[in-house]
Parts: sequence; structure tokens; C-alpha cells
Amino acid sequence: MRAIVPCISVVLAGAIVSTNALPAAPATGPLRVHPDNPRYFADRAGRAVYLTGSHTWNNLLDSAPIGKPLRTFDYDAYLDLLQPRHHNFMRMRAWEAGENQSYYEPVPYARTASGKYDLHQFNPAYFDRLRSRVAAARERGVYVSVMLFQGWSIYSHGYGNPWPLHPFNAANNVNGINGDADGDGEGKEVHSLKVPAVTRLQEAYLRKVVDTVNDLDNVLYEVTNETAISAAKGELAVEWIEPATGKMVNGGATPGGARREFKAPFAGPSVLDLKAK
Repeated sequence: MRAIVPCISVVLAGAIVSTNALPAAPATGPLRVHPDNPRYFADRAGRAVYLTGSHTWNNLLDSAPIGKPLRTFDYDAYLDLLQPRHHNFMRMRAWEAGENQSYYEPVPYARTASGKYDLHQFNPAYFDRLRSRVAAARERGVYVSVMLFQGWSIYSHGYGNPWPLHPFNAANNVNGINGDADGDGEGKEVHSLKVPAVTRLQEAYLRKVVDTVNDLDNVLYEVTNETAISAAKGELAVEWIEPATGKMVNGGATPGGARREFKAPFAGPSVLDLKAK
């Protein structure tokens, strides 16, 4: 099973800078918790791996203030910065269309001729970019934590409300999806399992992400960034998915909000899906 990283702080202090670094060996994995020291990961050969890197916000998506043209992020230059400093890790930040008063492109969902999103159609540009950038990082010896959801895209953190840009805003999609169930003008509900139609769309999105990058052995997954919601209540259904075959295994149920360790039924990489019953 791939490592799930709820939140990672990138270590920069004391970084060693070399102006004549040798080419990095490709990152090998998937990473697992080191059997002798759980503070470290281990690579495919069992060697301890210490993850350290340099943080930036646009290593997956381009952005700009609303009403301004997109600013293109130079991803190759970013990799050029990491490699000579012997950095081997990045958080690849997902944005759910907006943040504060800025918009991001590309978005996982395709737009119709009206400009609204069709939430049943994925945007190939998003997933092609995700795969190509993770693969390019692997060749530079960099492990990538693929962020799945973004708390700064669903409600105001004090710097502006991004919800008007969100695909699950009823005004922005042709599918009748309304992620603001309580009508307060923000979308905290989309990260809470409170809207079953949204949860089903998120499950499809997660499967698409896994299908896109899970065969690349430098991948970790970060569930979400800075989402301030309470733990899901009630009983959650447990489902296991084997990405290589698409096989699904029912794992019973678990209480929402409880702490529990799960053991995958597959020998290889597995996806754990918890959903409201």
C-alpha cells in the first residue's frame, strides 16, 4: 500500500549546496516505513530514505489573480533547483480551481461550450501534466507527494473566498451538483462526506489519479492540505481497490473518527476507500 501523508513539513535547514552535483539516480520505490526505524522510509532495496526538499505552490498548476492572464511555472527550472542541492522530495500541490483571489489551471474536469464544468468528464490536460511531472521528478531522484484535495479552495482562510470558482459550486457545473449544502457561501461540506453526490465524484477522481500515477514508484499521496473540518461521524464502509487489476474487496465497516490500523488484502499497492454508509 502506498504511504498516505496527511501533512508534511519540508525540511530546509542546513541544506548542503553543491554546484557540481552528479546526476541523481532515479527515485526507486514504492517507499515503505523502515522496518528498524519508523522515523524513516525505506526504498525498494531496503535502504533508509530521508526526505527533504524545497517548497513552492505552483509545481502542478499555473495561477494568476482573477482577471489576469495565467503565469506559467517553469517546472524544469524547479527540478534544476532541487537536484544540485540534493533535495529528493516535493509536495505536488493540488488546487480545486481557486485560492483566495486567484484561479488555477488546468482543472481536473472538462469545460463545456458554456464554460461550465461537466463533472462526469475529466480534463486530459490535468492528468497528462500530473503524470509527466511526477515521471520527470522520478528521473531526477525526487519522490513526489501527490496532493489530492485542497482546503484553501473550498472556504475563506481570511484572504478571500475561493468557493465561487469551485467546480462543485452549483453555478459552475452542468450536473446539478451543489457542494454548499448549508447555503453559507462556502464549500466545507465537500470535504465532509455530507453530500453523497459529491463523494461519488471524488471517488471517481481518486481512481483517476491512481490510474494516472500509481505505476510510478516515486509516488506518495497526501490526502489534503489545511482542511479545517471535523472527522466524519457515523459508520463508514471500508473498500479496498487493487489498482493493477481494478479488483475491489469489501472490508466491512469502521466507526467514523476512530483510530484504526488497516491491513491491505493485496500483496502489491492498494487503495483504501472509506465512505459513508
